[in-house]
Amino acid sequence: MQNWPRAARPLACILPSVEKVILDVVDAGKIINGTREPYSPSTAGASNARALKGDAILAARRVLGSQMPEKDIAAGVSAAVSELLAKGGLVILNPIGGKGPYR
Repeated sequence: MQNWPRAARPLACILPSVEKVILDVVDAGKIINGTREPYSPSTAGASNARALKGDAILAARRVLGSQMPEKDIAAGVSAAVSELLAKGGLVILNPIGGKGPYR
């Protein structure tokens, strides 16, 4: 195992699992009014019905268990989304005006 700094060790260990969960959530889409919709690339609006982060946190909690604090899971999800965007695992389509989903 790599010698991670103590504060970074938990995030480094969970990141691959969280990335997979996020890709599974994105692949499934969001059901809104009985219709499968793509997730929104926006992380800004808490009232955004297609926001990815809340559903990704719920899915990550199921995988990581209830012992991990919510703030740590949220940090892992945020880091994983950033990593996936940087690696091209998630792509933002039409980010301004339009239905710019992740894919």
